[in-house]
Amino acid sequence: MTDNNTIHPDLPVGNIVSIGTVLDSSDTLSRAVEALQNTPSRGVLVMHNGYYFGLLTDAEVARALATDPAMTAGEASAREVPVIPADMSCMDALHTLAEADLPAMPVAARDGRLLGAISRAELLESLYRRRRPASIGGMATPLGVYLSDGIHRGGVGDFALILTGVFLFIGSVLSAAVALGAVFAWRRLGLAGIIPAPWIITPAFLLAFAAWFRLSRVAGYHAAEHQTVHAIERNEPLEPERVAMMPRPHPRCGTNLMVLFSVFMTLSAWMKIDPFVAGVISLAAYRFLGPWVQQNITTRPASRKQIENGISAGRQILDRYQRGTSWSSRSGWKRVWNMGLLQVAIGYMAPAYALPLLAENVRFVQSLARFLQ
Repeated sequence: MTDNNTIHPDLPVGNIVSIGTVLDSSDTLSRAVEALQNTPSRGVLVMHNGYYFGLLTDAEVARALATDPAMTAGEASAREVPVIPADMSCMDALHTLAEADLPAMPVAARDGRLLGAISRAELLESLYRRRRPASIGGMATPLGVYLSDGIHRGGVGDFALILTGVFLFIGSVLSAAVALGAVFAWRRLGLAGIIPAPWIITPAFLLAFAAWFRLSRVAGYHAAEHQTVHAIERNEPLEPERVAMMPRPHPRCGTNLMVLFSVFMTLSAWMKIDPFVAGVISLAAYRFLGPWVQQNITTRPASRKQIENGISAGRQILDRYQRGTSWSSRSGWKRVWNMGLLQVAIGYMAPAYALPLLAENVRFVQSLARFLQ
């Protein structure tokens, strides 16, 4: 293959293989069909007492159903299937699959550990740069868009994620100041006897924070992040005109969880509704409140520059995903770090710990510190 769209014919298979679903030899054919649906390689490893037993594809399942529907996954699996070493190139693996006339083969590391299975389709996708992550998460920062699939990253780096924490902390402080000012004014007007101050401070804080976020550039980057992820997941070209057509709300956005938590706490802690009833109402409400909040508060129409920033992050993560990552570097700690939440927490907590030091000498800061705690 000499097409200019190919990438590294010598790319190791171990860099792109994923473990997927694993079956036990005693599993039913019904469970095998379900596993095949959720496995990109369309080949599922069958294990017996912790050891590799065979490979199961839709062809074996179809033959088993025609012969004896009561067969187990182990009885239906193909036993004499060669194992591809993880350091074999994608091109050589493709030739091996063609010679064996198999849709997929298991892949093993040098130490004998099974890493998963690889299919012809996955190898061709790698050679022609058509692989797409199953799921991409992201975050909007003051400096641009951050994207990650847990292993690969694209866009801005850790410093921008830390700045996001600082941005959220500043917004919390300013919103708390507005809320305290609203309570002070409410009491000065003599209205505290009509509506208690606690009923004023929380809505004032939420409204102030919503305005802070909506008016910031982060809201535009948030929209660009969602629209880029939508385009990648729909296999749309990463071009500004196409990305700008994508919806701003995204079903996996953390805003949905914040809305769910806020509704639950408002109902259970503030309005004293039974927690079970509050939970049911919250689950029903957040399905439409979450997208509404995303559309109207946590995102705003992204500028062309912000869209291009999201596209740059998207192209970067796709390029790194095409090249793959060695199995040994896919640690659980790396996945946690690549989520970006730890960096945001660092950015938020650092000034939060510094605030009490100021509170020792400034009375208003003392009130802010108590409110934020």
